[in-house]
Amino acid sequence: MEDFQEVINKKSRQWKGTDMAKYLRPETLFGTKFDSYRNEYVSPPLKLSNNYNDALYEPLHGQPPQVSDPESARVIEEAIDNALGGQ
Repeated sequence: MEDFQEVINKKSRQWKGTDMAKYLRPETLFGTKFDSYRNEYVSPPLKLSNNYNDALYEPLHGQPPQVSDPESARVIEEAIDNALGGQ
């Protein structure tokens, strides 16, 4: 049962809001490609933070510097949201 839920979660996250959303149905998810869907690697979700440097600095350099600028954080988060299609 966990495998089925895992595939549903993966494909829902990947396909929601795209042309592929119409394929979020049992015959597609649990058909011949079920094992490949279950075994595929899905990168972790993007971590947004109140500190805009976290999103830019941490993936490249580890711990982000402690800089606090709420307006810049809002602008960066809005840009990321727009780039992701408002999801």
